[in-house]
Amino acid sequence: MKFDPHLLYWAVNLGSISVPFLLSFEGRVNFIRNLKSILLGILGTALLFIAWDSWFTQLGVWGFNEKYTLAFRLIHLPLEEICFFICIPYACLFSYEVIRYFWPSPGWNKFLSKLVTILGISLLGIGLVYIQRWYTFLAFSGAGVYLIGIRKQPFLMAFLKAYFITLLPFFIVNGILTGAITPEPVVWYNNEENLGVRLLTIPLEDLFYGMLMNGLVVLIYERTKSGNLKLF
Repeated sequence: MKFDPHLLYWAVNLGSISVPFLLSFEGRVNFIRNLKSILLGILGTALLFIAWDSWFTQLGVWGFNEKYTLAFRLIHLPLEEICFFICIPYACLFSYEVIRYFWPSPGWNKFLSKLVTILGISLLGIGLVYIQRWYTFLAFSGAGVYLIGIRKQPFLMAFLKAYFITLLPFFIVNGILTGAITPEPVVWYNNEENLGVRLLTIPLEDLFYGMLMNGLVVLIYERTKSGNLKLF
């Protein structure tokens, strides 16, 4: 049976979430026990990022290839793109919990906190330098502000560890979406709104966009689990 290329984005979403979802009921990590915090973290972040996504699509910062998506659009976005903000954060949050269970991190570290602060200030500075490029400005400065905000959080080490480990699936998923295996990308980018630097086919900004998105999910998840609703 021939694969319909219009289903490619759906295949990426389902491939990303299927294994994490099935393993969510496994007894040791028992990820699903925190369902309320999982939903609050993912949905709270998705609302922000879907609005951002729709706005950037209307500005022409990026767009979606009709060859690899279905025709239905909602607020200028393919339904596949909206579901991306459910599937990917779920998979990343699941990975965060699994890594934390099998590879516990030490508590808050003053040295790491200083390094994260320097990195955050640097990212914020780069974002401000390129303020005329929408994607560069918001991805870099957003990730910078986030890192500065969580520099004293007890989950700092666990989040960074999970972030760097999940860069491998990040490159697979984003590589597929940016044209690594297809003649044209599923998601195209306007290089006038980014630095034009690609990691294979992936814009550099995606690294920090992903850090901010999954970081906010973890932050809300941890806050709602502990009952402390103060973000920073």
